[in-house]
Amino acid sequence: MSFSDEVRKEICANINDKDKRFACLYGMLLFSRTLTEERICFQSKSSIAADTFGEMFSAVFGSKPEFRISHVKNGKDMYIYDITDKELIQKIFVKYGFDEKERHINREIISIGSLGTFTAGVFLAGGSVNDPEKEYHLEFTSPEEKLAEELIEILSEIEISAGLTLRRSQFIVYIKGSESIEDTLTFINAQQCTLELINANKSRISVSNFSSLDGSGAGSGAGS
Repeated sequence: MSFSDEVRKEICANINDKDKRFACLYGMLLFSRTLTEERICFQSKSSIAADTFGEMFSAVFGSKPEFRISHVKNGKDMYIYDITDKELIQKIFVKYGFDEKERHINREIISIGSLGTFTAGVFLAGGSVNDPEKEYHLEFTSPEEKLAEELIEILSEIEISAGLTLRRSQFIVYIKGSESIEDTLTFINAQQCTLELINANKSRISVSNFSSLDGSGAGSGAGS
């Protein structure tokens, strides 16, 4: 299992009450690829994220939307939830206060203590994090620039510095550095993954220090 999927799995295990389910689904819907009054489409290459969307949607709205699996060229499956029923879409828009002309994060509908779970939903919608044994990089994908900027503002409130770039028509909010990623994982309720990252960082530092000492010793011996 990839480290990203480990994070997704832990996030899902911690969504355990009504307010968190509402907040998580809000993040997943708001940052989904398609959100209009004609169609809502959530898609992911992660079966964990897709299963969670179905579970959260069923918990909030009492039914699961149409689901299909698309086989893409690179061999990875794309898990897709398609909502085209206008009556259901209207119900979703009313419940979450969506406006198809301009997406924005409405903090007023997120209960106190559930902002991290909302952000976890954003991660499930299109986030990823590199294996800590290789590189420190975490990112969220946003369909619109304003949404990305609002997400950066939320992260800045907990003293996490994030950058913004454009990749294949998607706005990418990215975070570098082990401490910032540790804080982000903790914020989105993936504390065990935070500990795994901390331990990986300690191991990297130990190996680096050992290599430095070994190199220093080799140089000293050669010159004596």
